[in-house]
Amino acid sequence: MPRKLKTFIKRCDYHDRDCEFSQLSATYCRERRRQYQNKARYKPADLETMVCTKCGEEKTVDNFHLNNAMPEGRTKRCKSCMKQEQNARLGNWDANVRKKVTASWKAHDNADRVNKLDLGVAMQMFRDQDYKCNHCSRPLETHMGTKQTQNPWGASLDRIDCNIVGYGGNAQWLCMSCNNGKNTMADHDHKEKFATRDRRIATLLEQIEELKCMIEPCTLDESAMRDLEDLVI
Repeated sequence: MPRKLKTFIKRCDYHDRDCEFSQLSATYCRERRRQYQNKARYKPADLETMVCTKCGEEKTVDNFHLNNAMPEGRTKRCKSCMKQEQNARLGNWDANVRKKVTASWKAHDNADRVNKLDLGVAMQMFRDQDYKCNHCSRPLETHMGTKQTQNPWGASLDRIDCNIVGYGGNAQWLCMSCNNGKNTMADHDHKEKFATRDRRIATLLEQIEELKCMIEPCTLDESAMRDLEDLVI
């Protein structure tokens, strides 16, 4: 359930009277902000084209996202330019790690930000793991997908011990598939599943090599081949 913002009463310079303000904005009263948003909400209907501040091209308003905070009621950059910027951020490891570390500070109802994970430690941990999942050893990817279609190999922070509050000294990088599969399972038990798999794969590879040696055709030197040819003739 969303938390209700606290409000307070003070003198409003715009209305020249006492108005109600919220924590979201102590500059404009709630009534002024509501008037501004309602005014911006109907402006896009009066516009047919806009000029993108990024690419400089004039496009129809359908190519711009709705945004009531803007005077025109739409974003100043077109959808294609914003998509390119988003893809650039997704492909940047530093920005991706920074976003996840910041989100981890107050994750799992940790509103007091107890036991915060340091950004430098998180990056070093990434390098120590060679940018691979700490459980299944698959290379991690920066693209996380959407809420509907998550990328199973996207990098995600995981608490090693779920009973400890915060990620400081209690974190590892896992792919989304392992993070979701682990859930509240003990870290050792979940990691042992992949260790058992790896041992089984190694055993199967050894058996395959032994079979190859058994079925490999015998090789004859040149003189033996000539004698064999003479017998056939």
